[in-house]
Amino acid sequence: LSIINISDIVITKFSTTAIEALAFDKNLIIMNLSTSEPDKVNYVKDGVALGAYNSQQLIDSVKQFMKNKNCLRDRREGYVENLLYKMDGNASERIAAAINQLLETV
Repeated sequence: LSIINISDIVITKFSTTAIEALAFDKNLIIMNLSTSEPDKVNYVKDGVALGAYNSQQLIDSVKQFMKNKNCLRDRREGYVENLLYKMDGNASERIAAAINQLLETV
């Protein structure tokens, strides 16, 4: 994760790296050079990443992020909150409370 922390742009095809990049509010480029295989996750379609489907689009996407580092930030924030809920370090407490609440109903 330290590489993601110091990165301005994260480029991946499909992996949990994309989710981590979004969670750390990093600009994300989905590079898919396969002409027959669509993106596995709709990051580009959902507006939280730029798509690069050939070398020129990769160059253009990098230039766009270098010109405007915050161009997708608003969309990323909402997406991450919806996908990961709160990133406040209290997930285990919420899980324990939910389990206790379920046990009380048994």
